[in-house]
Amino acid sequence: MGDLLSVSDAGVSFIGSTLARFKQVRDDITESDPVVTGVISASPEIHEKISATTGRGAVVIFATTRGTYQYITSHKVASEHWASDGVAVAQDSVGRAKIEATFDKPGAKILFFGVR
Repeated sequence: MGDLLSVSDAGVSFIGSTLARFKQVRDDITESDPVVTGVISASPEIHEKISATTGRGAVVIFATTRGTYQYITSHKVASEHWASDGVAVAQDSVGRAKIEATFDKPGAKILFFGVR
């Protein structure tokens, strides 16, 4: 754990592409008030940082158990988005994201709104 030199080529690619997406919305994330749902270390634990002005930002969902979890963002979101595998996203009638995240094992799912 923590041995960056042992990260696979696929892992390096994933980290690089995730950071590139984050950089597209980092200012929006910084300006946003956090919305936290769930108890720390429970399933699910959800962190939303979506700009109320632009609809750009991120949602991160953590789960300690297998299962499918649903979440609707507090803020309207930009329609362009990227999500981790196992995540489905739709928009409701007022523009909030309706998220369904399926976990086969404990882990995290990341969603970026307003990215290319």
